[in-house]
Amino acid sequence: MASGTAAAFGYDEGFLGIGVPLPAAEDEAAEAVRLDYVHFSVVLDRQRRLARVTAVNIDGAALVDVPRGDDWRLDDRIPADWQAGPDVYARNDLDRGHLVRRRDPVWGDRAAQANSDMEQGAAAGGIPDLGPFRTYQVPVADIAGLTGLDLDQLAAADVLGQAATARPWQRLRAFSDIRL
Repeated sequence: MASGTAAAFGYDEGFLGIGVPLPAAEDEAAEAVRLDYVHFSVVLDRQRRLARVTAVNIDGAALVDVPRGDDWRLDDRIPADWQAGPDVYARNDLDRGHLVRRRDPVWGDRAAQANSDMEQGAAAGGIPDLGPFRTYQVPVADIAGLTGLDLDQLAAADVLGQAATARPWQRLRAFSDIRL
Protein backbone atom coordinates (compact mmCIF):
# COMPACT_ATOMS: atom_id res chain seq x y z
CA MET A 1 0.00 0.00 0.00
CA ALA A 2 1.23 3.50 -0.81
CA SER A 3 2.72 5.49 2.01
CA GLY A 4 0.02 7.11 4.15
CA THR A 5 -2.85 5.77 2.06
CA ALA A 6 -5.46 3.43 3.50
CA ALA A 7 -8.21 1.64 1.61
CA ALA A 8 -10.81 3.14 3.97
CA PHE A 9 -10.08 6.57 2.48
CA GLY A 10 -11.34 5.76 -1.03
CA TYR A 11 -14.60 6.81 -2.66
CA ASP A 12 -17.43 6.64 -0.10
CA GLU A 13 -20.65 5.32 -1.65
CA GLY A 14 -22.74 6.81 1.19
CA PHE A 15 -21.17 10.28 1.07
CA LEU A 16 -24.31 11.97 -0.36
CA GLY A 17 -26.63 10.38 2.19
CA ILE A 18 -27.90 7.87 -0.38
CA GLY A 19 -26.04 4.94 -1.89
CA VAL A 20 -24.22 5.85 -5.09
CA PRO A 21 -22.09 2.82 -5.93
CA LEU A 22 -18.86 3.02 -7.84
CA PRO A 23 -19.79 2.22 -11.47
CA ALA A 24 -18.64 -1.22 -12.58
CA ALA A 25 -18.56 -3.00 -15.92
CA GLU A 26 -19.87 -6.56 -16.10
CA ASP A 27 -16.53 -7.91 -17.37
CA GLU A 28 -14.43 -6.11 -14.79
CA ALA A 29 -13.29 -9.01 -12.59
CA ALA A 30 -9.73 -10.13 -13.37
CA GLU A 31 -8.55 -7.36 -15.67
CA ALA A 32 -9.17 -4.44 -13.32
CA VAL A 33 -7.93 -3.35 -9.92
CA ARG A 34 -9.47 -0.77 -7.57
CA LEU A 35 -7.05 1.75 -6.11
CA ASP A 36 -8.27 3.85 -3.18
CA TYR A 37 -6.89 7.27 -2.32
CA VAL A 38 -8.13 9.99 0.05
CA HIS A 39 -11.68 10.86 -1.11
CA PHE A 40 -11.43 9.11 -4.50
CA SER A 41 -10.96 5.75 -6.17
CA VAL A 42 -9.66 4.58 -9.53
CA VAL A 43 -10.57 1.31 -11.23
CA LEU A 44 -7.53 0.60 -13.39
CA ASP A 45 -7.64 -1.61 -16.48
CA ARG A 46 -4.46 -3.69 -16.25
CA GLN A 47 -4.29 -4.40 -19.99
CA ARG A 48 -4.92 -0.86 -21.25
CA ARG A 49 -2.93 0.64 -18.36
CA LEU A 50 -5.57 3.38 -17.99
CA ALA A 51 -8.48 3.99 -15.65
CA ARG A 52 -11.80 2.41 -16.54
CA VAL A 53 -13.62 4.66 -14.11
CA THR A 54 -12.91 7.12 -11.32
CA ALA A 55 -15.17 8.32 -8.53
CA VAL A 56 -14.59 11.21 -6.14
CA ASN A 57 -16.31 12.66 -3.08
CA ILE A 58 -16.28 16.45 -3.14
CA ASP A 59 -17.04 18.75 -0.20
CA GLY A 60 -16.85 22.13 -1.91
CA ALA A 61 -17.31 24.04 1.35
CA ALA A 62 -14.24 22.34 2.85
CA LEU A 63 -11.84 22.60 -0.12
CA VAL A 64 -8.33 23.55 0.95
CA ASP A 65 -5.70 25.34 -1.12
CA VAL A 66 -2.43 23.46 -0.79
CA PRO A 67 0.73 23.90 -2.83
CA ARG A 68 0.57 22.00 -6.08
CA GLY A 69 3.41 19.80 -7.17
CA ASP A 70 4.00 18.29 -10.57
CA ASP A 71 5.38 14.98 -9.42
CA TRP A 72 3.61 12.37 -11.54
CA ARG A 73 4.54 9.04 -10.02
CA LEU A 74 3.57 5.45 -10.55
CA ASP A 75 1.52 3.88 -7.77
CA ASP A 76 3.88 1.56 -5.91
CA ARG A 77 1.01 -0.73 -4.82
CA ILE A 78 0.77 -2.24 -8.30
CA PRO A 79 3.31 -3.28 -10.95
CA ALA A 80 4.69 -0.51 -13.16
CA ASP A 81 3.68 -2.35 -16.33
CA TRP A 82 0.01 -2.01 -15.32
CA GLN A 83 0.31 1.82 -15.48
CA ALA A 84 0.71 4.37 -18.27
CA GLY A 85 4.02 5.91 -17.30
CA PRO A 86 6.28 8.49 -18.94
CA ASP A 87 6.72 6.33 -22.07
CA VAL A 88 3.11 7.06 -23.11
CA TYR A 89 3.76 10.81 -23.18
CA ALA A 90 7.24 10.79 -24.74
CA ARG A 91 7.85 12.13 -28.25
CA ASN A 92 4.22 13.03 -29.07
CA ASP A 93 1.62 15.77 -28.53
CA LEU A 94 -0.10 14.07 -25.61
CA ASP A 95 -0.29 15.84 -22.26
CA ARG A 96 -1.02 14.29 -18.89
CA GLY A 97 -4.61 14.88 -17.86
CA HIS A 98 -6.45 14.06 -14.62
CA LEU A 99 -9.71 12.11 -14.67
CA VAL A 100 -10.36 13.43 -11.17
CA ARG A 101 -10.04 17.20 -11.16
CA ARG A 102 -6.90 17.94 -9.21
CA ARG A 103 -8.57 20.05 -6.52
CA ASP A 104 -11.76 18.05 -5.95
CA PRO A 105 -10.54 15.52 -3.33
CA VAL A 106 -8.36 18.10 -1.52
CA TRP A 107 -10.64 18.99 1.38
CA GLY A 108 -11.10 18.51 5.10
CA ASP A 109 -8.62 17.24 7.68
CA ARG A 110 -6.86 15.04 5.13
CA ALA A 111 -6.37 17.74 2.46
CA ALA A 112 -2.57 17.49 2.46
CA GLN A 113 -2.75 13.70 2.15
CA ALA A 114 -5.33 14.02 -0.64
CA ASN A 115 -3.00 16.37 -2.50
CA SER A 116 -0.16 13.88 -2.09
CA ASP A 117 -2.46 11.10 -3.32
CA MET A 118 -3.25 13.11 -6.45
CA GLU A 119 0.45 13.00 -7.24
CA GLN A 120 0.90 9.38 -6.09
CA GLY A 121 -2.06 8.25 -8.18
CA ALA A 122 -1.30 10.45 -11.14
CA ALA A 123 -0.29 7.65 -13.47
CA ALA A 124 -3.21 5.41 -12.45
CA GLY A 125 -5.77 8.23 -12.52
CA GLY A 126 -4.27 10.06 -15.47
CA ILE A 127 -5.33 10.02 -19.07
CA PRO A 128 -3.58 11.07 -22.27
CA ASP A 129 -4.98 14.48 -23.13
CA LEU A 130 -4.89 16.58 -26.28
CA GLY A 131 -5.36 19.81 -24.33
CA PRO A 132 -8.45 21.95 -25.07
CA PHE A 133 -9.49 19.93 -28.11
CA ARG A 134 -12.51 17.64 -28.33
CA THR A 135 -14.11 18.56 -25.01
CA TYR A 136 -17.85 17.81 -24.88
CA GLN A 137 -20.68 17.77 -22.38
CA VAL A 138 -22.22 14.35 -22.90
CA PRO A 139 -25.39 12.80 -21.45
CA VAL A 140 -24.59 10.25 -18.74
CA ALA A 141 -26.88 7.75 -20.49
CA ASP A 142 -24.66 7.95 -23.59
CA ILE A 143 -21.56 7.24 -21.50
CA ALA A 144 -23.32 4.24 -19.95
CA GLY A 145 -24.28 2.96 -23.39
CA LEU A 146 -20.78 3.33 -24.81
CA THR A 147 -18.95 1.82 -21.84
CA GLY A 148 -21.38 -0.79 -20.57
CA LEU A 149 -21.23 0.75 -17.08
CA ASP A 150 -24.29 0.75 -14.82
CA LEU A 151 -24.89 4.47 -14.38
CA ASP A 152 -28.68 4.40 -13.97
CA GLN A 153 -28.75 6.55 -10.83
CA LEU A 154 -26.49 9.18 -12.38
CA ALA A 155 -28.41 9.13 -15.67
CA ALA A 156 -31.67 9.74 -13.78
CA ALA A 157 -30.15 12.87 -12.20
CA ASP A 158 -28.44 14.12 -15.37
CA VAL A 159 -29.27 17.77 -16.11
CA LEU A 160 -29.12 17.03 -19.83
CA GLY A 161 -31.84 14.44 -19.37
CA GLN A 162 -34.20 13.76 -22.24
CA ALA A 163 -33.54 17.18 -23.77
CA ALA A 164 -30.20 15.79 -24.90
CA THR A 165 -31.88 13.94 -27.77
CA ALA A 166 -32.40 17.26 -29.57
CA ARG A 167 -28.78 18.40 -29.06
CA PRO A 168 -26.97 15.26 -27.97
CA TRP A 169 -23.35 16.24 -27.44
CA GLN A 170 -22.45 19.84 -26.67
CA ARG A 171 -18.97 20.91 -27.75
CA LEU A 172 -17.41 23.07 -25.05
CA ARG A 173 -15.35 25.98 -26.28
CA ALA A 174 -15.95 28.24 -23.28
CA PHE A 175 -17.27 27.92 -19.74
CA SER A 176 -20.55 29.52 -20.84
CA ASP A 177 -21.23 26.55 -23.16
CA ILE A 178 -21.83 24.23 -20.17
CA ARG A 179 -25.52 23.43 -19.58
CA LEU A 180 -26.44 23.06 -15.90
